[in-house]
Amino acid sequence: MRSPAIVLSITESSSPWLGIKVLDCTFRDGGYVNNWEFGQENIEQILHNLVNSKLDYIELGYLKSVEYDRNKTIFSSIEDIKKICETYSEQEFCVMINYGDFQIEDLPQNNIKNLNIRLAFKKKDINSAIEDCYNLKNKGYKIFINPMVTDCYADDELIKLITEVNKIQPTGQRWLMKRERFSTNSLSDAS
Repeated sequence: MRSPAIVLSITESSSPWLGIKVLDCTFRDGGYVNNWEFGQENIEQILHNLVNSKLDYIELGYLKSVEYDRNKTIFSSIEDIKKICETYSEQEFCVMINYGDFQIEDLPQNNIKNLNIRLAFKKKDINSAIEDCYNLKNKGYKIFINPMVTDCYADDELIKLITEVNKIQPTGQRWLMKRERFSTNSLSDAS
């Protein structure tokens, strides 16, 4: 059985841990074990405990074009997530969209100050996913950008991706590249 996962994101903040922020993805990644069927009572209890843990970000699950079930951590709209964000207004939340699972144009203009969207995409979808990232930002969403399976990228492809991501200025993962720190010849030149 997989244990709950925590994703670390190094940001340019004044965090007490040298700028490292913690994103807990129990509700999303843990869903691979239970088909995201945590049950409403468990969701509420886990959420309460995570908020009390003072994590930087809590990922609530997936945003997908499916029918919403309050016993699952898969949401069909921002409205399904809004009450959680309002209840814990001092906590930063994320929800993940796998590219192609939800139409970005269906999202309303953002009016939830503590909600971030993490867009995950495969190499074949880079151009469209980058466009979606810009569309999310234009709608007022704070975003995290999550390229998947980066070990299949050549160095020059990865550098090009990182350059594009930095232009977008996502909420998290600015650590991917400080342009002047990378040589165009090798990622191993980063310090």
